[in-house]
Amino acid sequence: MPARASTEKPLPDRPRTARPACPACHGSAPLALPKRELTGRALRTVAEGIVSLPITAEFALEDAAEAHRLMGSRTSTGKLLLRVA
Repeated sequence: MPARASTEKPLPDRPRTARPACPACHGSAPLALPKRELTGRALRTVAEGIVSLPITAEFALEDAAEAHRLMGSRTSTGKLLLRVA
């Protein structure tokens, strides 16, 4: 099936591909940053402690199957650590 043509008209002051960013994060500026820059910003927020990555559970290597089951259940709300030593 061919793609349907959009009836939307681009705004005159922005390129058609620009989308508004989340106002809480970036004000009203369009989100047109390269993935590498966005990834860098995300990693910096973690490194600076602005965003944390909570650890839900830790598993020994021999319990990897249980960790995999928990991950597959999609009930975990944080990171799962697998200890190898």
